[in-house]
Amino acid sequence: MKGVFTVKRCWRKIGWTARLVLVFLSGVMSGLLLVYGMETWAQRDGLPGGEALILPLIILLIYLGWQLGAMWREAREQFQ
Repeated sequence: MKGVFTVKRCWRKIGWTARLVLVFLSGVMSGLLLVYGMETWAQRDGLPGGEALILPLIILLIYLGWQLGAMWREAREQFQ
């Protein structure tokens, strides 16, 4: 049993670091996606295509992550 508690403590410490790295990488990837979309949009002569949907997609993904986090916290509280 002692090993289980040690692993739990390690997961808590690693958890914050992993979350910070994940948020940073997500921000970098979202920014790069916006840059590539804007470059594609600037090179077109006519109306924008699918690259116009990049920003709404990023907003929806952030909202989805927020909702999944809320659902996870609620489920964890119910089963404790």
